[in-house]
Amino acid sequence: MHFEDTLAFNNIYIVKTNLNGDSITSAKILSTSLPFGIYSLGNDGYIMASSKVSNNSYSNLELTRLDTAFQVTGTRQYRYKNFNERCFSFKTAYDGTFLVAASADSVFNRNIHILKIKPDLCVDPVPSFTINYNTGYGPGVSGIIINNTSDYGIADSINTTAMIYFGDGDSADFFVDSLSHIYPGQGTYTITVVITTPCGTQSYSQLVVVPCSGQPSSFTYTSNLLTINTGYNFSGSFYNWDFGDGGTANTQTATHTYGSSGTYYVCLSTANSCGNIQICDSVTVDCTAPVIPFLPVAKACIGSTISIDAGSRFKLFMEQRAIHAGCRVFNSWSIYSNGYQ
Repeated sequence: MHFEDTLAFNNIYIVKTNLNGDSITSAKILSTSLPFGIYSLGNDGYIMASSKVSNNSYSNLELTRLDTAFQVTGTRQYRYKNFNERCFSFKTAYDGTFLVAASADSVFNRNIHILKIKPDLCVDPVPSFTINYNTGYGPGVSGIIINNTSDYGIADSINTTAMIYFGDGDSADFFVDSLSHIYPGQGTYTITVVITTPCGTQSYSQLVVVPCSGQPSSFTYTSNLLTINTGYNFSGSFYNWDFGDGGTANTQTATHTYGSSGTYYVCLSTANSCGNIQICDSVTVDCTAPVIPFLPVAKACIGSTISIDAGSRFKLFMEQRAIHAGCRVFNSWSIYSNGYQ
């Protein structure tokens, strides 16, 4: 058996010889790609393995059945998902099946693909998948990533279907390497993959626990004297604020003014697709009059000047209490700032 490459065709020549090397019969098979091996099936003819480039430019495994005169009686192509296949080993098994090993290459991966092919050239599809919970979704989202590890077997895009059923009423084609799905809420769902080829239908189901991605655990706030501004940076179906002094609000951001300084326990009740959420935190507000230290007694002799810098916002009032030996003694004063004494 040898390979002929012309401008028009990739052809295979098969030559059968006797033990002396004399040609007994030969055949030319047109439009075939790289041959790998051929096995005799006795009176049932021959089975030939090759790699063939399909119309969509993928390289598929191909098995061809030949009669004793090397006429083609059947052919079928095989491929692992959308990987390029290159045959490396081809054997016949004791039970009449054919064992083929190939490299299956994609842009990012190289795998070994092993097929056990029935005498009628059929391969049962093997649906399977794995789950990835590192979705990167924000808080309150119930979602997963599903990695497709199915082996469709037959490379027949026209007569092959692959569907995934997410267990929440939604479904999708499953000819991709991976896909993501967002559920209406956390819980346990049954995911099922069904693959149908000309060789039959196979299904695979798995129970999957879908969590919520990162429940929010805090709200934000800023304070200015007795007033606080609160905020919640995530979406919710409602917002109920309890400011700890009887005051409430029902907006995503809120402003509240307390009647006096102190520490208050503020709670936010909300909900998202994961369920109800309650977040509480202590908030301190302070509106105490400022204290400016001065010496308890300030003395100045007659004719001298006292300078006290209390800032432009303060007014200083001093009372004369006594005059001793030509000096004035001031030992009390009042400071006023923003209405506080």
